Amino acid sequence: MVQPMTAAWSQNTSERQSMDGKAAFEIRHHNSISEITERDWNSLFVGQSEDWAYFLACEKANSKHFRFSALAAYSGQKLIAAAPVFKLDFRIDMALGERAQKLSSYVMSIAPQLVKLPILGMGHPMTEECPIGFTSDLSDTEKSKLLVLMVKHLEAVASNEGIKIVVLKDVTNSDCTQYRASLQRAGFGVIESLPIAQMNVRFSSIEHYIQSLPSKRRTQLRKKMRQAGEVDVSFVENIDGIEAEIKALYEETRQRRARDYEAFDEVPEDYFSQVTAASNDNVKVMLSRIDGKLVGFMFLLVEANRLIFKFVGMHYPLALERSLYFHQWMSLVEYCIKNGITTLQAGQTNYITKVRMGCELRRSWIFYKYTGRVLGPVIRAIDPKLSLAAQEPDLIELGEHARYMEHS
Repeated sequence: MVQPMTAAWSQNTSERQSMDGKAAFEIRHHNSISEITERDWNSLFVGQSEDWAYFLACEKANSKHFRFSALAAYSGQKLIAAAPVFKLDFRIDMALGERAQKLSSYVMSIAPQLVKLPILGMGHPMTEECPIGFTSDLSDTEKSKLLVLMVKHLEAVASNEGIKIVVLKDVTNSDCTQYRASLQRAGFGVIESLPIAQMNVRFSSIEHYIQSLPSKRRTQLRKKMRQAGEVDVSFVENIDGIEAEIKALYEETRQRRARDYEAFDEVPEDYFSQVTAASNDNVKVMLSRIDGKLVGFMFLLVEANRLIFKFVGMHYPLALERSLYFHQWMSLVEYCIKNGITTLQAGQTNYITKVRMGCELRRSWIFYKYTGRVLGPVIRAIDPKLSLAAQEPDLIELGEHARYMEHS
């Protein structure tokens, strides 16, 4: 059995920096987000459900693959910038095509250290966007310069840990536009990550939503809703007594995915219980029951104007026979309409169905830097061929029908 990654970091680190001749500030690598106060952290991420309590819950969730920490910048005693940090052993061929992966799997069998390498990343495996927070009084130019200094400190932490790869995971398209030039000057390459499916919920009723879909899709959806039949739907905040069922349903569904993203497919052992326990009323779990039996769930994070659809689980083959996913989706849209939520963020899986149900895609990016002398030139040489999006089966099938948001 693989044991959770609980080993401590080698040490907390800090260094003093200055920017454009201004007063010096300090960048620190914290072994845990708990070393930063909840109030200070959340002041940089106002209104976000993936907040200090969420990341601390993830630390406590017993991941088998990841170790978590945090990077922060201070001006005196004031926190002015912060981001979560993770460490794992990563298969660098995950962004390559099937043929290349077959070759790398052979290499893995005889020399795993050439394929599976430790990485240190800014961001978090349990978020779809790289959370980088700054105080509002910093200009865009100051944010860019400060981010580069923070990343350089992250490189120093990586060096202390014997790690040669540093990444920024799932940087949003808007952040990529703002920081790309600065990060590339600092030696980082960039590849396209998996996009995020998102729908603008601009409907007055569920019927209004159905009418917004193409005629053929409306007909198919009504048929699937008839197939679903009677499904009892409820929204709860507490999963005591049903956590094991929820984890089993998630695993049933995960096993059916067309592509395996290894560690990034992991939901840590205690994730659901820890996150619901830490919730400040922003976690909802949608439960679907048929004849009293729990057959499906959706794990949701709720904000004032955004609902983040984190995870789904269903029981098979009943889920297919009853078109359960479509019933869940309609219940999700209806929840948004009733609660005045205008953005449904629907994740990085099942793109075909989500696009057909009205979602658009927001591009996402991974910045990376490899400092090793042996593999560094090789990785830089194949940089143009690296892309998670280009290898995702759903996106390949969608082709030109994959609708990307113009300004995301």
